[in-house]
Amino acid sequence: MVIFPGIVLQIAYQMAQTLLCNIEAENIVHAHSEFGHITVSIGVACVTPNETNTLQDLISHADEALYRAKKQGRNKVCV
Repeated sequence: MVIFPGIVLQIAYQMAQTLLCNIEAENIVHAHSEFGHITVSIGVACVTPNETNTLQDLISHADEALYRAKKQGRNKVCV
């Protein structure tokens, strides 16, 4: 998990996309991967903390986005 306080969703998405591309560019062999190399699936979420939005909400939203990325074929970033 990476938390960037004060960052907007679009920038967080771009940073996650950059991370995904950098990991893919390393082309680290992984025999059990359907891609043949290590990949990542990333879920991005953004909340403004207040009485109704907590850290747990942020984690839950990011987790939902992560599993959506995995469901869509892995090696993706989902918001």
